Amino acid sequence: MRQLLAVVFGIAAASLALPSARADLRRAAPIIEPTERLPPVELSGTSRVLWLDRCASGCTIHLGPSDAANDTSMIPKMETSTLAPFAFTEAEWTQIVTCVSQVYSPFDIEVTERRPAAGV
Repeated sequence: MRQLLAVVFGIAAASLALPSARADLRRAAPIIEPTERLPPVELSGTSRVLWLDRCASGCTIHLGPSDAANDTSMIPKMETSTLAPFAFTEAEWTQIVTCVSQVYSPFDIEVTERRPAAGV
């Protein structure tokens, strides 16, 4: 019995001394910084304006090519979708606008609450 316990403890001690395969999986991936900045690719027909609509009274969105001036978007799955009114405070809306503006600031995107004119 003592020999069996000695063998069991010996195996357990040896397994603790070996690096675990699980530990390798927990290592963080290296962060590789780019050596140069590439200029943004400008796609024809795209806009550098992001309109945020509070939808205070609710919004109706139609399925089609994304065009804020015509209330169309390729995101909905139905021909016509109705969004519920924004149900939070003015301060919360301001926080959302500020956050979105900060997130998109590195990309030279104008974030606005003014409805765009057609073709923008």
